Amino acid sequence: MDMTQKAKDVQDVIDYLGLEKQDFVLFGTCWGGAIVLHGLVENIIKAPTIITNDPMHNLFFPKWILNYVGPIIPVFVANLLKPILKRMQLRGMNEKVQRQRAEAFIDSAEGWKWKRASLAVKDFELFGNLSVIKEEVFVNNGTQDKIHNQIDYPLMAKEMPNGRFIFMKTVESKREYMMGLVALEFCKVTNEEGIPPTLAEFEKKLNREN
Repeated sequence: MDMTQKAKDVQDVIDYLGLEKQDFVLFGTCWGGAIVLHGLVENIIKAPTIITNDPMHNLFFPKWILNYVGPIIPVFVANLLKPILKRMQLRGMNEKVQRQRAEAFIDSAEGWKWKRASLAVKDFELFGNLSVIKEEVFVNNGTQDKIHNQIDYPLMAKEMPNGRFIFMKTVESKREYMMGLVALEFCKVTNEEGIPPTLAEFEKKLNREN
């Protein structure tokens, strides 16, 4: 369940669908965006147009739990502690819709999968590794919440030599609509055309001089 295997799984699906010679859009959100970026770092994933929305640069979970508690805690205990961990992680998260999404995700999580997957990526970090990505990558953002830090996304785009940053300010309850709109607009143009004209005004310049 490490990031390299996840990236290979994405590329396997691309190959299985016969997309490798077609013009398509690969769109990864949150942890999916992290997988896509890792796949590019490791030269695993190939796609003509690549967009990541609010990609995570590391796992949103306390390091002390991952390093010292996670390896020794039995799965049944982890399941018992899940309500406590949920309250701890989401404490202070005032965005109603995003909080509901996060709570539903945590409530449906399988304890043994959670443990195995989190330990497999506990040392994962994208910052400091993105500069090897040569492909053009669009990083998209429009909202802020406790899990998704808006400060990260222009920095991630800036670290990539051909990274580009799109900012479409929206309320967090409309986050999925905004992502769907961006994906749809990119699907209306070819890879050679680049950013859709309808989104061009939302691209922000990145100062790579410092």
